[in-house]
Amino acid sequence: MVEDLLNVYRNAGKNTVKSLKAAPGLILLPLGLGLLYFLVMNFVGPFVLRGGLLSGILLALIEALLLTLAYSLYQEAIVYKRMPRNISISQDNFWSVYSVLFIFMLINLVTAMTGPLKLFIPLLLTIILNPIPEAIYLRGERYTGAFEFSLRFMKENSLHFILPFLIYIGILSFITPIGVAMLHLGSNIMELPFGIPFQAKTGDFSALGIYVICQLITGVYLIFRGQLFLILENSSRRKRKYMEEWK
Repeated sequence: MVEDLLNVYRNAGKNTVKSLKAAPGLILLPLGLGLLYFLVMNFVGPFVLRGGLLSGILLALIEALLLTLAYSLYQEAIVYKRMPRNISISQDNFWSVYSVLFIFMLINLVTAMTGPLKLFIPLLLTIILNPIPEAIYLRGERYTGAFEFSLRFMKENSLHFILPFLIYIGILSFITPIGVAMLHLGSNIMELPFGIPFQAKTGDFSALGIYVICQLITGVYLIFRGQLFLILENSSRRKRKYMEEWK
């Protein structure tokens, strides 16, 4: 088990380096997306509070658009190891992302009324549905199929896939206040490309520097988990052991 873990992580790390060399600018994507999302929430958010359901749907559409764009760019770097030649958004991917966001929103609304469980349920969903972004943009799963595939994937690869996520959270917890890092554990895993919430105040260069570092770490982690997903999705432990023996 330990040997297989190390081999998988080593290969995922090598592929991550290749992707970063081919598309180094993508390490900055969470930084740009996080700031853009912060601006959207601050300028559109107040209208959502006054505008009701329709404004909430509009905000969700904007979020889905940003995430679909991010996942399209990561797909190019992870699968083809190249800088995206043009920016395009697949309608199928957009509606898949939006549908998953909508289902998560409904789950959050329901769990908000469950008392003590309102913290536990989102954490559980973040763990068991952790690969759902990759299921959509790397495997092409759609709608409820993305949920079903994620559950099957985690049943077979839970330790391999969740360990780097916990290490990522641990690094953020070391750099930032623990509460900020823990937001990732209880937030919608689909929103991972946005990174940590932007909380720096005007003139607070220390907090701004920490934010930039965390977003850069997120950029590297997103590419690594994409490469890790491809390795695990296209192989079994037995197949990987056989291939290592013949190297």
